[in-house]
Amino acid sequence: MEVKAVLKFFGVTSESSITELNAAYQAYLKRYRPENNPDREAWARHMLSKLNQAYDLALEHLSQMETQRRTKIASGRTASSGSERSGPSSGSHDTSRSRPKPEDPYRARREERARSFAATLFAAEATEAERRYSFFNAFFEAVDSALEGMFLYYQYGLQNVHLRHEGSRSLRYRAALRKLDDASSRLAELKPYAGSSNDLENIVTFSEFATAFLHSMKIEKVHNPAGRPVDVSAYKHYHHAAQGLDNAIRDAFFEELREKGPSAASNENLELCSREFMVVLTAHLESTWVTEAAIKAYLLESFTKLLKRSAALSSF
Repeated sequence: MEVKAVLKFFGVTSESSITELNAAYQAYLKRYRPENNPDREAWARHMLSKLNQAYDLALEHLSQMETQRRTKIASGRTASSGSERSGPSSGSHDTSRSRPKPEDPYRARREERARSFAATLFAAEATEAERRYSFFNAFFEAVDSALEGMFLYYQYGLQNVHLRHEGSRSLRYRAALRKLDDASSRLAELKPYAGSSNDLENIVTFSEFATAFLHSMKIEKVHNPAGRPVDVSAYKHYHHAAQGLDNAIRDAFFEELREKGPSAASNENLELCSREFMVVLTAHLESTWVTEAAIKAYLLESFTKLLKRSAALSSF
């Protein structure tokens, strides 16, 4: 595949944003999902594979272009600042191109901050103010890890089981799992250091949501259109509710991934999702989708609790 052809396919240019690329990708993703093409699943999987390859190439290109634009802006600022301080120098030369760029320029900073927070939390001589500050920052580090994993999950359409184990998607899926698992572990470690019942409730609320989301991410069951009637019927309710819940969580946390139209994170949508899951759990007890519906129902419950606690979390 050539970059030019791939960009044209998605209807973007080298100047487009990754958000624009994601919107085009999501539109094609809906078209080629196997569950939307029950009569030609083999074709759909083949097209999904091609789509993912094209998306990876386009994403890499746009990421490089974005990096180049930021580097150019930063270099211009640095050159301007340097000329103001010392004026032009005939012996100066630009070494920025020869410097190796880390994969994640913020990772070292996050790890150092995490070590610093932990040191303050466990230090016997630390003041109460220092402990509380470190506690809040450690909480936000854990939340940030969870959100990074969730963003990967939705950015690459990994809620679609068929995509998770294809090429680079499998790497991003595992990375998303690690981030959610890391967040759950960090939040569990913070519970003994909550300074008040309100702090503890905030930790427990987000911890339950992160854990529920992690369990939901691990669902691997796929629909069999030729299965038993009870399973086919149960899947229709399950799929409708699961898709609505994913859209609600995505819209609530990641505005840049939101599709056009009103937010899916509305009370009406969440109530509809709850009813659909309950149909599976009460009227389709003999189906093979009961376990998955129970996992999703718990995620919905924890997500709803988190929304109700949003005011308290924002005051952290």
